[in-house]
Amino acid sequence: MGGRSYVVGADPAEGLEKGDYSAAVVLDRNSGLDVAWLHGHFPPQEFAGYLADLGRWYNTALLGCERNNHGGTVLLELQNTHLYPDLYSHIDFDAVGTATPRLGWPTTSRTKPLAIDALAEAIQERGPFRNAAFIGECRTYVVKENGATGASGALHDDRVMCAAIGVMMRSYQPPQQIVTSLHDELEAIAPDDWQQIERQWHLEVGGMHDDWSSGGGLPTVDSSLDYS
Repeated sequence: MGGRSYVVGADPAEGLEKGDYSAAVVLDRNSGLDVAWLHGHFPPQEFAGYLADLGRWYNTALLGCERNNHGGTVLLELQNTHLYPDLYSHIDFDAVGTATPRLGWPTTSRTKPLAIDALAEAIQERGPFRNAAFIGECRTYVVKENGATGASGALHDDRVMCAAIGVMMRSYQPPQQIVTSLHDELEAIAPDDWQQIERQWHLEVGGMHDDWSSGGGLPTVDSSLDYS
């Protein structure tokens, strides 16, 4: 593994013996190669523990876990019990456009086609993945009469979904937060910019002085000046 970077895509389920499977895949962030898979009937708390171990083993990989249904329990376990440090948060927008980051990948009528299309493109560009069971799920993943996509009949698509989430994690770039000191900010100002700042300052102070000398009351700043 060395210094390579990885991502994890995870699709949780309830863990019942006859229900859907929980599945996860580890992808090399640069090449897209699938390096590890996890699949089985795991209760959410147990699945969270496996994901935490898997992510840490692969250089504390970015972990994108679906938050729908039982995914909420898995995410809380990862965050609070296992203290996993690199969990994906999706930016949600409300009706007025306010952005709020929320933990986990939301599979919705808008995001699912994006993820499935990204997975299809990744397969076409790089060729088949190495996991035979995943390839089998891909062959039975269909577009249904209502336009939705999913496994044909009573078959499963858990590996397809975790792989689609994993592909989306590969393209995710976290917001960059650059913290600098006031001293560094001032040092970065070019001499010509300092001269412009000085001229602006003299204009502003001159306008205030004119107000004082005219006896017009409290000093004001000329609103016509451009401080941009």
